[in-house]
Amino acid sequence: MNIKFLLIILSYISITLAATLTCKQVKKQICSSCNDDNFQCKTDGNGKIYSLLINNQNFSNGIPENIFSITSLKDLYLVNNNITSIPQNIVNLKNLRRLDLRTNKLTTISKYVGQLSNLKYLKLSNNDISSLPSFIGNLKSLLSLYFSNCKLTSIPTSIGNLSNLEKLLLKKNKLESIPDEIGNLKKLNELLLANNYLRVIPDEIGNLKNLNELILDNNCLDTIPNTIDADKVSVSFEQNSISYCLSCTELKEIACEKCNSDDFKCETNSKGYINSLTIKNQHFSYTDTNKFPTIITKIISLEKLELIHDGINVFPGIKKLINLQELNLDNNLFLESPSGIEQLTKLQILNLGSNSLGKFTGLEKLINLQELNLGSNSLGKFTGLEKLINLQELNFSNNYLFEFPNIEKLINLQKLYLNGNLYFEIPSGIKELNKLQILDLRNNYITSLPSEFKNSDIEILI
Repeated sequence: MNIKFLLIILSYISITLAATLTCKQVKKQICSSCNDDNFQCKTDGNGKIYSLLINNQNFSNGIPENIFSITSLKDLYLVNNNITSIPQNIVNLKNLRRLDLRTNKLTTISKYVGQLSNLKYLKLSNNDISSLPSFIGNLKSLLSLYFSNCKLTSIPTSIGNLSNLEKLLLKKNKLESIPDEIGNLKKLNELLLANNYLRVIPDEIGNLKNLNELILDNNCLDTIPNTIDADKVSVSFEQNSISYCLSCTELKEIACEKCNSDDFKCETNSKGYINSLTIKNQHFSYTDTNKFPTIITKIISLEKLELIHDGINVFPGIKKLINLQELNLDNNLFLESPSGIEQLTKLQILNLGSNSLGKFTGLEKLINLQELNLGSNSLGKFTGLEKLINLQELNFSNNYLFEFPNIEKLINLQKLYLNGNLYFEIPSGIKELNKLQILDLRNNYITSLPSEFKNSDIEILI
């Protein structure tokens, strides 16, 4: 007998026998030690297996061959089994409508999956798949496609061929864009794209007339297309910022292309987000706010910002930098405190020295300030300072001050610079500042120290 013919006969017998296997036999052959939570098997009215679930096993050496002989299978669940590849003989499961391979160790998708023309539900979330192959567009019966928490960097244009798709989950990947063809998915009602690196959403998404839910949280988006019907679609757009995607190199090109290395410094945190930025000695137009590098106000990860000697007198959008702890706007042209600065309640260090400030609005709200420099301005009086009880260092030098109400409330103050003002006597409340170490009163109109200061431990400059 011809050997090739014999092999065909044996294969046919094997498949025929497998198709008539009972659930008990399958468990004995494949997963004899499985408990009821990790092994579930269902048969139809003819005794044929149509659903098989095997979870939490170790199939790192390959999916058991017997599974692919159960040609009556419609639903196959193999979750958390250390599976590294999908073999060719998956094409035997021509009746398969559900395939769940979540939480395995897949890095690619076998091209043979593209031949499962009856597949309606495909779940491959929590794997290490970096590329969604173009043949995914062949699965035109798909209703649901799960690819969350993988490592996808792009989506093929063939995704637009899935005309029956209703649910598409692509959250927690590395996507920077999605193709315009997404607009072809006319039956799509749920689209999850959270936790990616998307910078723009195509206008074609407005073509999805059946879309009910669109999740875009934690991306790099500034806006969403106005083609989306906001009255019909539930859109979640939280925690979006360019700062989650922007590199220091890109920022330099956008905000300060001609800066030299001394005038531009940028640092990132452990997550790769920009958290520290210094730009010095530039000539940003102070009469044309369009020339101010507004990209800065989109970097909400910033904790430290220095814009020194940059010729600015406005800071549009400063209130967006809610994570700022240190802000240095020294040697600019501000006539008053930047609008919205009072909302930066995490500020610990603030330097607005060497400007032309005549007033400061909302100072009392910056209750976490430890260091405040308002020296070399045009301040004649101020309000709210007594609320800043965490202040340790305060510089009001070279202004037009002649009084200091409620100074005794700054109980943590250690250094106080009032030189170059209009004081004729030491503000009375200063003697109550038990932690004060340095008091600079030079270049005022004070001619002598009161007796209570003559034996003080405070270093007094007069």
